[in-house]
Amino acid sequence: MIKFTVQRVESPSEELISSAVDLFYSLMNDDQAAISLCGGDTSLFKLQIRAMVKAAVLDGEFYTATNEEGRLIGYSIWMPPGQEMFSTEEQRALGFNEFVSALPQAGMDYFKNTYLAHFPGFVNQHLGPTGKRDAWWLHNLAVAPEYQRNGIARAIVDVVKEKASIFRMIHQTVIKRELIIQAKAKGEMLATSTTNDKNVPVYVNMGFTINGSMTMPSPWGDWPLHVFSLDTSKLHIISVRSTSMREANRNFETRTLLSDDDDFVLGKEAIANEARTSKVSVFAAAFVVLFFIIDIYAFFSVGKILLDARNTVRDPDTMELRNPYIGLDELYSFQSIKPSAYAPIINEPRMAAQVSPAEPKKVFPFDEHRWLSDFGRLSPPDRRTKVTSDVHTIAQFNVLDYGMEKCALAVRLPNRGDVLPHQYTLPTSRDTVRLNICQLDAHRPLKERTLSWATKPACSRDLGVIEAKVGGEVEMQPFYCKSGDYLTYQISCAEESFGCDIDVWTNQNQTWGLFIRQYQTV
Repeated sequence: MIKFTVQRVESPSEELISSAVDLFYSLMNDDQAAISLCGGDTSLFKLQIRAMVKAAVLDGEFYTATNEEGRLIGYSIWMPPGQEMFSTEEQRALGFNEFVSALPQAGMDYFKNTYLAHFPGFVNQHLGPTGKRDAWWLHNLAVAPEYQRNGIARAIVDVVKEKASIFRMIHQTVIKRELIIQAKAKGEMLATSTTNDKNVPVYVNMGFTINGSMTMPSPWGDWPLHVFSLDTSKLHIISVRSTSMREANRNFETRTLLSDDDDFVLGKEAIANEARTSKVSVFAAAFVVLFFIIDIYAFFSVGKILLDARNTVRDPDTMELRNPYIGLDELYSFQSIKPSAYAPIINEPRMAAQVSPAEPKKVFPFDEHRWLSDFGRLSPPDRRTKVTSDVHTIAQFNVLDYGMEKCALAVRLPNRGDVLPHQYTLPTSRDTVRLNICQLDAHRPLKERTLSWATKPACSRDLGVIEAKVGGEVEMQPFYCKSGDYLTYQISCAEESFGCDIDVWTNQNQTWGLFIRQYQTV
């Protein structure tokens, strides 16, 4: 059995910090996330780790595990609730500024445009907008390979876990000359993330719950990201019966040192004992029965109302589309009214789907980037523009905003070599792509679940050819578009167009493919 000691170090020596840096580097130097966040230059990794350890010593907590000879065999760094890594200039001055200034331009671009665009929002989705700041966030946890599987990581985490769940007294009373004291955990949360799939069962075995997973894109190789939390607010009820306050306090202090399982057993015994010492009054029982009867009656009444309403609901596709901007036409008919000037707005497709004349009945996959969260399945605003000799794209727009009723269709394509969140395809030899645009006879929302070449609306007007540019944007002639209308277009390769092969995704941060630019008209 390996003997080791876990302790918090408030004033570590440079030698100890260097040992921690070397340990973490030896475990993570080939990790895709570490390589990506160093811009591909792994020589900067130690500089980054050192900056993190020093920032944790300043405003967080640094824990070490040492063997009997005093050698470092594991460590962790945490930021407590209310603190975040590198959130102050004092923290950044301890090495982070030096690390950032040494990053190659590709690494700086990746950190700003990809990492910061995905990681904070992903954590907020699963822990809440302030979840990371309100939790004990574990930034580094490392154990030397020859000492792993000996409970060292669990022991390091348990120190902070115990700190986050310190018991506090919540109730004391006297029953039959016995003093009863009850307590529960104060309930702070532990949270962390890992970029290694092998670490997932390790954290789960330590009591963490996996909240979400995703794949982070990177030009140096995509890497996994898993977010965990451990809620210490689970109620621990400890019931202590004594004949004196001194004895009760002594017993209370002893009981707080028991394991979670012992607490749970004692909690059940305490609840059972108190249940035996109290009786539910006849009035309370009658009230519960009456409440149950009223609740059942209300349930069936509401059900009947919903069934009656269902029989009178009209098909949404037959209902009139009302203008929400009531009275604005009359208001702006007065020449004295001068509206503010607004910049053009970009209107991305509300729906984009693919169809193929070669497979007329095929319904292509849709909502491909949908993902499962704690609140159900979420659909990001990603829209695909894919055009080949056999595949066409149908894009439908809903004209936005009153007074922005001059529309112009536009196509924007990335440069070859641009780093985008999703894979994309561009012609290999040509910088110009000739695309044919046709307006479809569809003035209601289309349904992606049934849309195919055989079921698509007919082409009502050919708008001609647009010559899209790789790395550029091309806009067609503007036209009048009424606010609230649905505009539907089919994009295909123009006749005699060679090398027409594009596949790009619009996402919440970048607009690619077909879109509409709306200009002010009032």
